[in-house]
Amino acid sequence: MTQREAVFQACADLDVRSSVATLLNAAERLYGGDITYQAAVSFRCEYRKLHGIKTDCRKNGKKGQWRRDMKNDHTASLKQVKRFNHYFKLKRPSITSFLNLMGSGSEMFHSVEQVINAVADLVELRKAA
Repeated sequence: MTQREAVFQACADLDVRSSVATLLNAAERLYGGDITYQAAVSFRCEYRKLHGIKTDCRKNGKKGQWRRDMKNDHTASLKQVKRFNHYFKLKRPSITSFLNLMGSGSEMFHSVEQVINAVADLVELRKAA
């Protein structure tokens, strides 16, 4: 497998909106060696042209910009779901309890879509119980 093929495969697996660092890591695993940063950028650009993809996320603050590397919007950890369960059992939720619900660090909700999916998971768990 060539470097070009590895980057193309990584683009197909991760999507071209992934950060170059994430794309480079995946491509290097597929290639089995080192790929330069510039080569990954060039091959990703070539992949976009070849597949007619016209989106670009390099400018910050652009309205409607796609978030990079947010691949786990469709999942929520068990700790996040348990925090929702605790929050909904409170008789008088406060601002502090809401901040605790949102979490911190790696256990923080990073998008509204992830919050919605966590609530859906909680509903499914309550139905199963």
